[in-house]
Amino acid sequence: MVDSAVDWIALSLLPGPGPIGMRRLVERYRDPGLIAHRLPVDELVRNSTARETNAEQIRRARRTLAREAEREWRRCRKLGIRVLTPRSPGYPLALETLPDAPVV
Repeated sequence: MVDSAVDWIALSLLPGPGPIGMRRLVERYRDPGLIAHRLPVDELVRNSTARETNAEQIRRARRTLAREAEREWRRCRKLGIRVLTPRSPGYPLALETLPDAPVV
């Protein structure tokens, strides 16, 4: 598994799970790319704070998620913004203890 900033951005753009649900998913599956792009939607909903009503939103979002995440990553690079994830050196220690800490 390679941690990609683009995969973490894609995870953050996914509708439904919210920060607490995303944290649960990352603890369980470890791979943000798997969660954002390939984890079956019903499994994603079952193992996060997403609701069954979010399932269709997630399916629709996945159609363009890779492209949108890549675009956001390029925008950050162009503006000199460093993308930090919970696994990045420099991720704020104060955020690590929050149950709803952002994944990006």
